[in-house]
Amino acid sequence: MQLGVALIVVGSLGSHLQAQDRGDIVCWGTNHSNSCITRTGPFLHVDHGYKHVVGLHADGTLLLEGNNDRGQLDIPAGTYRWVSAGYEMTIAIDSNGQAHHAGSVGFGANNVPSEPLVQCDASRYHTVAITETGEIIAWGWNFFQQSADKTGNWIAVAAGETHSAAIRDDGTIECWGDDSDNKCSDAPTGDGFISIAAGDDHTVALRSDGTVECWGGNDRGQCDAPVVQDFVRIYAGFDYTIALRGDGTVECWGGLSGNACLGPDPGVNVGLLGPGRMSVSAIVDRDCDGNGMMDLLDIRDGNAVDCDGDGAIDSCEIALGEDLDCNGNGILDSCEVAEGLVQDCNADGVPDECQFPPSPDLNGDGVVNGADLSLLLGAWGTSP
Repeated sequence: MQLGVALIVVGSLGSHLQAQDRGDIVCWGTNHSNSCITRTGPFLHVDHGYKHVVGLHADGTLLLEGNNDRGQLDIPAGTYRWVSAGYEMTIAIDSNGQAHHAGSVGFGANNVPSEPLVQCDASRYHTVAITETGEIIAWGWNFFQQSADKTGNWIAVAAGETHSAAIRDDGTIECWGDDSDNKCSDAPTGDGFISIAAGDDHTVALRSDGTVECWGGNDRGQCDAPVVQDFVRIYAGFDYTIALRGDGTVECWGGLSGNACLGPDPGVNVGLLGPGRMSVSAIVDRDCDGNGMMDLLDIRDGNAVDCDGDGAIDSCEIALGEDLDCNGNGILDSCEVAEGLVQDCNADGVPDECQFPPSPDLNGDGVVNGADLSLLLGAWGTSP
């Protein structure tokens, strides 16, 4: 999909940083400490703190840039499955589910649990996370009981300044912690909720029909949601709310300070957002199968297959010639080989059944000799 030439505009109205390819990170808003940046992907997740930005690359490595005065960028190198930016800290979950902390340590913000985690949301001094068993575990500042653990099965969590909220697997919401501005007592009842986010003093949630519910502080208009039914994800910044449509466009309200509601350039469609205090990072995406939903959302919702984890729908990569399916079974060759579903005795990444005739250089060393014969004899028997 043609997205236009990369554009950088910096002026009194803030920063507008855009890129052009699927999986790239783009940003708009106030560019504190060079945290409002563009980076080449493919990225699968992005989040924004006060003056730093974090992202999860498709290869499992992390993007950590911006201000590091609290050490918020000092997450150890490794392979990760999730990352969240708090005000001046970062929480990253590695491929084994172990949480890692960097940055502010006040009020026990660095007391990460040992339980394996799948996702989390970091705030100023506390973090709320979902364990691999579906329960909620939280740590850090707990003066208002905002870091209380919760049993049950949960699908999404949100950490505000002094409160927390989450969605159960039945689509209902629970909110706990500080109830000033009715941040918790005004939480909506009923089910059907699929997405939730918390700003400093407000919480916003999205129903499966695309409508928005917002409660808590509204001094900046952050709860003045439009009456529409076409949103697919909801996000919250410090004093603003931003919603994503299935076609990759966004709508923002509130936020009288900063420039987080500038939005991306026309023609730039995004699949996931990472709002910060006064800026928003996002991942450029496409709707390759034309179903009205950005690919990253289709994949995250389990409505499309991405066997190699690169953020692209496999069937689209095959149709567009971006990846190979030599036997025409709808599965990427690289995934079939990696999962042992087909033989690739010379380790060239191509299923042996697709090579006619098969290469006699079975070990791929560039020479046909007795070593290749040994491999052939070792594989002698019934073909799978």
